[in-house]
Amino acid sequence: VSTQSTGISSVVYKLFSQLVYPDYLSNSEKLEALEQVTQKQAKEYRDRFLENVAIECGIFGNVNEERALNFTNQIRRNLGAGKVVDENRRAQLDSEPLLLPPGEWLLRKRSPNPREPNAASRVMFFLGKIKAGYGSEYNTPYMVHALANVLEILMGQGCFNYLRTVKKLGYSAGCGAGYEGEEQTFRFYATGARLDAGPVVMGQEIANHIDNEYERLQGMANSTEGQAEIREAVATSIRSLEEKPTSYSDNMWRAWSQLFGETEIDFERVTKNIAALKKVTPELLMEFYEESFYGEEKVKLIVEGYGTNHVMPEGDEGEAYNIDLESIPDFKGALLFDRLYL
Repeated sequence: VSTQSTGISSVVYKLFSQLVYPDYLSNSEKLEALEQVTQKQAKEYRDRFLENVAIECGIFGNVNEERALNFTNQIRRNLGAGKVVDENRRAQLDSEPLLLPPGEWLLRKRSPNPREPNAASRVMFFLGKIKAGYGSEYNTPYMVHALANVLEILMGQGCFNYLRTVKKLGYSAGCGAGYEGEEQTFRFYATGARLDAGPVVMGQEIANHIDNEYERLQGMANSTEGQAEIREAVATSIRSLEEKPTSYSDNMWRAWSQLFGETEIDFERVTKNIAALKKVTPELLMEFYEESFYGEEKVKLIVEGYGTNHVMPEGDEGEAYNIDLESIPDFKGALLFDRLYL
């Protein structure tokens, strides 16, 4: 806990986590809390933990199913764990992020390291639940997830080329689909030390790239060649899901991901993802792009980290709502109240 990274990427990540996760604690807060723990409290916590322990056990190799199950049950008996974890257990164990209200939200922070030359900008869009349907295909689970992954295939290389190669914003830049808890996200990022390309410039170029990609994808959706390219992106995503594990280890890790992946337990996840991908059309993809990146209900979070090479602006930037670092606890409290009681 006492080890504290002051790299600009770490600063940005911690700032994001501080805002979005209800129970996030900084290293200093963890140390302060740790100093208050008594021996009695530690023992009581240990006993409660063992009473409700969820055992994660993966066995692969030259072992048949019966022996693997016997070995797993022996571990359970030795630990004294008598409870079976149901599919809602993951939600109880993990902290779901607080979904921000619609709009553009901005966080800025300077690195505590006086020798940090780099700056960073992270622009994240929250697209909805991974398992959610979308548009006219609302009955199809995982449609949001499928559309986000197709966009990543179509946009990934272009993001890198534009932000890093063409605009030379830094040593690291790109975009891609991701998730926070069960929320599907799409993020853009850039990190570098160029004097005339701080976080504000990075954010502007990311916005320009989103506009440029909209025009390019719209052209693809309206042309025979472009539609074929979109279909190939869908087929690529399907092939990656249909690829069969080549070893016991790969097979075990695929099953493990269905138990402890980004959503609750779903042993038909692959089949449902493929079914959703097969319903992706150029028209639906463009509708999703417009709503996710331009729509009135879009949720966009901008997190900027500043090193020594760049001056950090004060006040709002453009149309984004600047969140004062000192007000984050109150801001989170209001979001949590909304989630629990409204």
